This record gives sequence, C-alpha cells and structure tokens, in this order.
Amino acid sequence: MTKLIANIPMSIYKGEIHAGYLTYMVPGDILARYEKKTSGSINFNPDCYNVSGLPIEKIILDDFNFKKTADKYVENWIYENSISNKMNFIKNPVKTDRLKESVDSTIKTTNLIKKNGFLIQKEDDLFLDVKKIILVHGQKNILDMVNISPTHVKNRMQQMMETTNNPIKISRLRKYSPNIPDNIISSNVQFYPLFILANMWGENKIVDTMLCAYNNIVKYGLLRMLSQTAAYGNPNTANIYVFNRQILEGSKTDWNIDSLLKEFDSDIIKYAVLKASSQKLPQTDLKKEYLIQGKKFMNKFRNLAKLFTNNIIEVKNRNISKEYSDLIETYNFKSLVEKISSKTYTISRKISKNRQDIKHLSNDFENLYATTEFVFPKLYTYIRTERKKLKK
Repeated sequence: MTKLIANIPMSIYKGEIHAGYLTYMVPGDILARYEKKTSGSINFNPDCYNVSGLPIEKIILDDFNFKKTADKYVENWIYENSISNKMNFIKNPVKTDRLKESVDSTIKTTNLIKKNGFLIQKEDDLFLDVKKIILVHGQKNILDMVNISPTHVKNRMQQMMETTNNPIKISRLRKYSPNIPDNIISSNVQFYPLFILANMWGENKIVDTMLCAYNNIVKYGLLRMLSQTAAYGNPNTANIYVFNRQILEGSKTDWNIDSLLKEFDSDIIKYAVLKASSQKLPQTDLKKEYLIQGKKFMNKFRNLAKLFTNNIIEVKNRNISKEYSDLIETYNFKSLVEKISSKTYTISRKISKNRQDIKHLSNDFENLYATTEFVFPKLYTYIRTERKKLKK
C-alpha cells in the first residue's frame, strides 16, 4: 500500500523563492525517503503549491485577460522557482490546488458532505456545519483517530474544536479559484482555496502524514479532519506533524535559494533548516551561523567517509539503527541532526587518538552512513561514489 505524505502547499507570491519555504519541504522529504526505505511505496510531492485565490489576484489585479495571464504567471513562477532539482528532493510531479484531480476530489467530498446533511447554504455562500459534525461523530472520537505530534498541539486542537461552534465558510468570491458545480449550489461562486487544500489528496483516501505549520492548524489540519469526517465518517488522516514557522535572520534576499547554493550545497542548507526547527515553539530564527555549522559538519563527515573507504573498510548500506529511526518516526528532526553531528565528531575524535585501528568504529559509521540516505541524500551519494572509485 502506498503511503501518502501531504506537505502544506506553499503560496505563490512575487519574487524569488527563499529558504523559509524549505520548512515545508525538508521534513517531508526525510519522511518520504525513510518510508520508501522501510515501507517500499510512498507518494510525496515536494513542489506543492497553493495557486488559487487572493495572492495571484493581487499580482494580476487589472488585467483584462485575467485567467490566461494568471495561468501563465503561475506556470512561469513554478518553472523558475521549482527547487526539487536544486535541493535534491525526491522527484515527483508538481501538485497544485487547481489541478483537475485536486478539484475533482474536493467536489466529490463536498457532494457527500451535502448528502450527509453537514452543508449549510446561506444565500450565495456555503458553510461546513461544524456543530452538527461534532454532535454526530463526537469531538473525542475525531481527535483520537489522529496521532498529532507534538503532543501539546492535540490539547490546543481540542480547545479549538470546543470553541468552534460557528459554521466554517467554504465558498469565497475569488477570480482565480475553481467554481463550485451547479448541483451543489446554483450560483456562480468559487471554492475557498483552503478547503481545496484540505481535501485535494483524493476522495476517501488516507493521508499517512500531514505536515502542518503552527499558524495553519485550524485552517488546514482541523479543516481536513472535519470535512473528511463529514463526508466519509472518519478524518482520513493517520498522523499530523505540526512544525514551527522559521523566521529568516536578515532579509529574505539574503536567504534566496540560488544565492545560497552558490556558497553552500543543498545538504548544508537542509542542515540549517533542521537546526532551526523546534517542537516546542511556534516560531524560531533561522540563523546564518547554522549554515557555517553545517559546512563544518559536512567537511568532517566527508573526511571520515574517505578515511573508511581508503582503509578498505566496507561500509554497507545497512538498515538505519533504532536510535535514529525513533527520532524520524516522532518527527524530532532537530534532535536527529544534532545526534548525527555529535556522533560524527565523536567518531572523528576517537580516530584522531588512534589512527592505526578504525575497524572497531565501522559499525558506528555504517549507522551514520545509512541515516544520511534520509537526511542528507547528496552526502549519501558522495559516499557511494567514493566507494565505486576505490573498487575500480
């Protein structure tokens, strides 16, 4: 069975893509690589975008040929800023909330919500009847079906559900949003973009892990749980991982992806993003010093790789050890990268003390080596390349 990892779609604005966007991509990429190794089949779209609604309308406000111009702008922006190749993420097609399958999935879900009696129509607007959904299905039942990490976020979501008695509006007059079909509402109105984002992952399809920013818990995670429950009787979400928003230290221009890649490689940038992550805080600073720390770590790891391969110590691609897999499975990415860094320096110090005998450290390094496949894939590729050179 294919596991679906849904990252929160990024909005398209004016300007170049910056490292703040990677908050949405890096954890999902690690999870996807890990699941692919352990489970075999995954579906994850690193390039996932929210292209409907207000941001695009603001950019192309007075254009008479609006839709054609907006479509072209979106197409060009994604082409110029798509960073799967630049950052060495898993390669999958671009996903947006305007794709036919995204809209079709939302329409089918909305039809079922209407059929089940959880849709309210007030003049030309549609609302999700939250009070009735909770009354019929039970607040505790809905929450208990989903594993929410970190745990303190579950309490916050429970408080939100307790205070969310008002219907949630799922329609919005927007130029650049898909229309709601006539059989649902006989008026020319569009879907509220966030409603599509919550339900675009396939009708009655379980999302294994949904990535969600702190500031989008209600708008995205909770909206999916409620709307899917209204349509199918369950939230169709196994896990929700809530991550902190990362504030760029300095200007966004300083953190432009293309500029950073001239000075640092993709693994170092990923290191910095993970180093700034926190399970406790809604937001943290992404500091320049993390890039320097990442650079030092990468150099140390590469030197270790050369040392082991040059001494003809076979470094196998073994299964990832439990000390690392536990951190991935609990979404504790900051601790994961810190553990990898610490272990690398520990092995390096041991070798410095006794360079004549490094065989007894090969198991430790093999575990590190296996972990890099999930966390730093370019580094993993580098090690494999070094091994092939020696075999020749």
